[in-house]
Amino acid sequence: WCALSYVWGGDQPVKTTKGSLADHHQGIALDRLPQALRDAVQVCRGLGVLYIWIDALCIVQDDVGDLRRELSHMAEIYQHAIATISAASSTKADDGFLFRRGHWYHECPPIHLQALTESGQRVAAFAYERRLWENDSINWRAWTYQERMLSPRVLAYRNTVLEWNCRTRVDSYGLLEPTTLLRTLKATPDSPHSFSSTSWSDVVAEYSLRKLTFEADKLCALSAIARIYHRETGKTYLAGIWKEDLPLALCWIPARHSGSPVVPRPAGYRAPSWSWASLE
Repeated sequence: WCALSYVWGGDQPVKTTKGSLADHHQGIALDRLPQALRDAVQVCRGLGVLYIWIDALCIVQDDVGDLRRELSHMAEIYQHAIATISAASSTKADDGFLFRRGHWYHECPPIHLQALTESGQRVAAFAYERRLWENDSINWRAWTYQERMLSPRVLAYRNTVLEWNCRTRVDSYGLLEPTTLLRTLKATPDSPHSFSSTSWSDVVAEYSLRKLTFEADKLCALSAIARIYHRETGKTYLAGIWKEDLPLALCWIPARHSGSPVVPRPAGYRAPSWSWASLE
């Protein structure tokens, strides 16, 4: 199967609930789906893959038991997918991602150049003023962080480029960078990402920059990575930090944006005050 990573951007018009479950077992008309989901089905078919996992359809959204059960399998869903299709450029499910990219710019138009690969092959490329695709909506949503980190292969439809990521290669089409950037990893291409050698503080620093629609999801949206980290290290999880890393794990500080002296707090209780998850 393929898995889909995308930004909901609000409630979904087509989702599986207790009331629609029986009908969805019979089939879901493609033209009923939001455009990003339709595009994902088209990509999946183009890859010759029979199945696709989409959270809005594969989880019964109003069944707490099913939600809890499926979230506990989130790591396996993304780790063992043939590829994760990332609708990186879509700000909501209604936004499609199969479109001609063009060349976006703010000040300086892209420059068309001829470049040589290491093998001496001449290729056409463009030089951009800056990496516009870093601002893709998917980079700022909390739930999509673990989907990206858990996936062994990601096909990302970004604003300006089509990007392929796996354990050993990053390949982007439409850049003035080497066609293929080889990573110095000991892992085999199909091996799952190992978090035991990852700095948990780096995970928190990157993840905590991302936004959530529901404040209470802060730890839940990181739970799949935490589960794997526990499995690999044997450490004890304590509301976003690890018991074995104490007291150093308490030495975090909140980032204050726009010079504001006030750090936002969630409306209700979410985590103990000694955890970074207690603040925004």
